[in-house]
Amino acid sequence: MSIQKATLTVVLAGTISLAAGFAVHSWLRQRDAGNPATETQTAAHAVGQLPRFSLPDLEGTTRNSTEWLGKVLVINFWATWCPPCRREMPDFIQLQDEFGAQGLQFVGIAIDQVELVRDFAQSIAVNYPILVGDTDAIELSRTLGNRFSGLPFSVIFDRGGKVLHVQAGELHRERIEEVIRPLLAN
Repeated sequence: MSIQKATLTVVLAGTISLAAGFAVHSWLRQRDAGNPATETQTAAHAVGQLPRFSLPDLEGTTRNSTEWLGKVLVINFWATWCPPCRREMPDFIQLQDEFGAQGLQFVGIAIDQVELVRDFAQSIAVNYPILVGDTDAIELSRTLGNRFSGLPFSVIFDRGGKVLHVQAGELHRERIEEVIRPLLAN
């Protein structure tokens, strides 16, 4: 098989998988309408607050959103197959190094296969928690304003968990610093 055919096959398989995932996500969302947990998350978003959620990290340990209260928090939804996601992560790593001691905390939420995420995170030496989710993570991103379930998608919260900035698409270092610097000075 030629490289072009192999690439086309991978792209086609990825597109079909993504479409199937979104179809399942839509079905689950309709099925869960009226679920108290979903209503709580939606209500939390309505007032612009960090919703409570739990997802496993790369070691399989369940991590809770409440553990980052008191920090300036940047949550980034991403996947290994997403070029803009991969481009923005080196800036996140640098910013975590530079401002972590002042209370900045990045958290990546990968919507991907654990093995692929682990390999990629190790290859670029990610220095912040990476959680892994599927339809739960997609739903969480939607409750935070990701209307089209696109990636990358990022949300910046103040130390009290209030939403300050929502970004669909690539989040650039300059924009992050513009939002976080006043918060870290306090």
